[in-house]
Amino acid sequence: MGGVELGMMSTTTDRSVALGFAAGAGGAGRNDGKCSMILQIRMGMVDRGAEVSFLSQFPAEKEILFGPLTGLEVVSTPFLEKAGGEEGADVIVVELRLSTNQRSMPIEQVISKLKTSHLDLVKLMLDRFEIVGVPERMLSPLLRLKSKADSADGAWFNVPANFQESTKQVFDARESVFQALFNTPDSEGVDHERVAAACAQEGRHEVAIKLLRHAQFECAKGDTDEARIASWMVGQQQLRSPWPATFVELVAASAEQLAQLVRQAVQQLGERDALVDGKRVMAYDKQACRWSPASIVRVRSSDKESIDVLANGWQKLAVERSDICVVSEGGVGAALRA
Repeated sequence: MGGVELGMMSTTTDRSVALGFAAGAGGAGRNDGKCSMILQIRMGMVDRGAEVSFLSQFPAEKEILFGPLTGLEVVSTPFLEKAGGEEGADVIVVELRLSTNQRSMPIEQVISKLKTSHLDLVKLMLDRFEIVGVPERMLSPLLRLKSKADSADGAWFNVPANFQESTKQVFDARESVFQALFNTPDSEGVDHERVAAACAQEGRHEVAIKLLRHAQFECAKGDTDEARIASWMVGQQQLRSPWPATFVELVAASAEQLAQLVRQAVQQLGERDALVDGKRVMAYDKQACRWSPASIVRVRSSDKESIDVLANGWQKLAVERSDICVVSEGGVGAALRA
């Protein structure tokens, strides 16, 4: 049993003050034959009000002020108490536990909602670069923007034109970072592979390729930078995310030089996805109308159109090739989808 106080709720830590208000002038109580009531509230470590005596016109009241939408729950049976001693009026005391509204924001935060959104966007952009080790000097456009926004008045962002312009500046600053990476890919302190992967995830494949030209690959074959990069993507990375689209971009820009390498890559990745005994696949159960994890037990025919698989502990014979799916994060399929 309880309720919610919709407005500000004024309380006191001085019991005599509360009893005085409840009993009325002189402690005589109400003159309508009814008892007054006081609420005895327990504050917790979190559910607390604000002590406002220092700015009150009546500091002796020792006022504690709670914000709107404070929840009040009765925790025990109400009891009677005499206000002002044995001769005083009867007062009903109700013990309550309160729950303050933790979701209500201070007025400063309400006014600065769009400023907070703007700063969150800047931080998101910074985090994406910082986590892969982009040097701080290259992040200066975003850092300057963050410093400027921190010192700006929150109400300034509430003007639609201002917020639109500030958002555009964030993406312009982000573009400046990509441009710096593209123009100086050999800059000291840049982890070329990690930063290139981040650029590829953002769809900036030309920047990723430029960075990878300066990376030191192990076991990468090829006489040119393009060949080394393509060999690394296929051989070591298996064209896993985020490289398929970057690989396509690389091949499109250097089709003649990489023609032979691409043919070899397709063959190599295709062999990896070949249906062979023991291969982990997904098999379609036509009766249950669902796909289930399975492993190939035997490929029956030379054309590989009839396959025995083991799924859910049961061996299924002569499953059609169209009901077998090879699951792979990278490979030829990933390049085709890109």
